[in-house]
Amino acid sequence: MATDPATKPPLPPFTLETAHIKVKAAQNAWNTRDPQVVKGAYTPDSIWRNRGEFIRGTDEIVAFLTKKWAKEDGYRLRKELFAFTENKIAVQFWYEWHDESGQWWRTYGLEDWTFAEDGRMRKRQMSGNDVKLADHERWFTEGVDVNENTAAGDPGKVVGTAASSQDLASGIGFLNALVVIMLDHGRLVRPVILSIMPSLVTLITILLFDVVLTRSARF
Repeated sequence: MATDPATKPPLPPFTLETAHIKVKAAQNAWNTRDPQVVKGAYTPDSIWRNRGEFIRGTDEIVAFLTKKWAKEDGYRLRKELFAFTENKIAVQFWYEWHDESGQWWRTYGLEDWTFAEDGRMRKRQMSGNDVKLADHERWFTEGVDVNENTAAGDPGKVVGTAASSQDLASGIGFLNALVVIMLDHGRLVRPVILSIMPSLVTLITILLFDVVLTRSARF
């Protein structure tokens, strides 16, 4: 039977396999750097929060992505599945790009996606942090497959300031994901969140201290 052109498979409810497929499909679409290709994955009234910017509808999405990729030259992205439910997926990602001066950056972040029944995304929230790179610190150099880069697959292997900043971003992103879950499910998960919160706060404090020490050692 023919697939409805208005749908975007795989459709919810997601399984582990289909959630992985959904994440990699998004990765591949964004790596085209073509806003017209990317917009097909979103509902016409899709709502985004991209860092501190709020976007509504595919026209605004196209305008945002056009501006984004005019700034982020050499953009290459990897997305990996973080968690999922029936119609929601959380993703961790890394992408590298350089600005007009030639300075390379790596952006670390976390997204949470909510899908309509037709498989298109109706809500996207993204938080991210940009880390300045020296040329030798880049992962996604020319000819490297972003899916096979072992450093990106295991970010803990990266050393120095970039690793500390990444760990911090991941920790904050994880807390953000917990808050989203808590808001969605209320009383059911609140006792669990409260029970592990002291350990999470301790972890973030240690990571902050590590960042300060690492950056101080450079001067």
